[in-house]
Amino acid sequence: MSFGAKPFPHGDLDTTASDTVSFRQVSGVIVSVRQTAISSPGKSGHSEFYKIASQPGVTTYGAKTTVRGKLKCVERNKMNTQYEIGVIGAGNAAEGIVHGILRNSVLFDDRMIASDPAESRRTVFADRFHIAVTDDNRHLVENSYILILAVKPQLFAEVCEGFADLVREDHLIVSIMAGVSTKSIESRFPKVQPRVVRTMPNLPVHVGAGMAGICKGRFAQEVDLLRAQRIFDAGGRSIVIQDEALMDAVTAVSGSGPAYFYFFVEALTAAGVDAGLSIQQAGILAKQACLGAARMMLESGDSPAALREKVMSPGGTTEAAMESMAENNVFEHLKSGFLAAWKRSQSLGK
Repeated sequence: MSFGAKPFPHGDLDTTASDTVSFRQVSGVIVSVRQTAISSPGKSGHSEFYKIASQPGVTTYGAKTTVRGKLKCVERNKMNTQYEIGVIGAGNAAEGIVHGILRNSVLFDDRMIASDPAESRRTVFADRFHIAVTDDNRHLVENSYILILAVKPQLFAEVCEGFADLVREDHLIVSIMAGVSTKSIESRFPKVQPRVVRTMPNLPVHVGAGMAGICKGRFAQEVDLLRAQRIFDAGGRSIVIQDEALMDAVTAVSGSGPAYFYFFVEALTAAGVDAGLSIQQAGILAKQACLGAARMMLESGDSPAALREKVMSPGGTTEAAMESMAENNVFEHLKSGFLAAWKRSQSLGK
């Protein structure tokens, strides 16, 4: 079956391992092929992934993605590195990102590696995702193409110092560190012009409902932004931020944002218990109210203020609650808290 100059066919492919193909001008024998359903919210379709042994020591990874019956994306990655993505820091945030990548088959699991000094975290990634793990960042950097920096901002300078001499100009460095500017990251690799993309994802990436802001550094290209977006769209959604100075605001609004909602649900649940409900009953009611409200904001096209007005009626229960919160300056107190997160993000980068 040939995919050279011909357009990709739609529908299922019957290509199997051991068939010989020409994939975007790369000929070789298919080592493996996988077709997977796309499970992202609001999307339906499938992706077909090819692992092709071409010349000695070189493996080509191809992908065709079809969404809602239309050809969406054709890619070919020809790399000499053993891994396409190396994750430095196997913490909770990285776990959600890797989960999204593999769940939506952005990569085969044998194309990822994660490093962490803690054996317990390496074990989690190896057992849950079946990817390679190591405690040696230098090994990871030497053998990976995209480097995801997922370490604590306070530790990043020390961590980068350990492998700075191995960073190449063909590396793409994707940071998820809060408050650390692309300029700060670039300065850690003075021997090259490092391609850096700064991102700020959030916790719901674990359930495919994450949100990430993305911006590029001085040496990164538009294609690097697209590669980063493909990673984070696998776990939800992403938007490109042109002005990096606004990334601290992204951190305050969506990076920390889920915690504000959890706090609100805690308060709503506690009020329900005080009013006589069991904690289980109050919890279910509060969580579903939060979910339903979020879906209406996303799907109705109405503003939060307009939706709030639809719930309120003159002299009703909602109006009584809103009047009480207005008297206690809840809106201003909340906004002050959110801006405290923004200021803290700014201070982390200094």
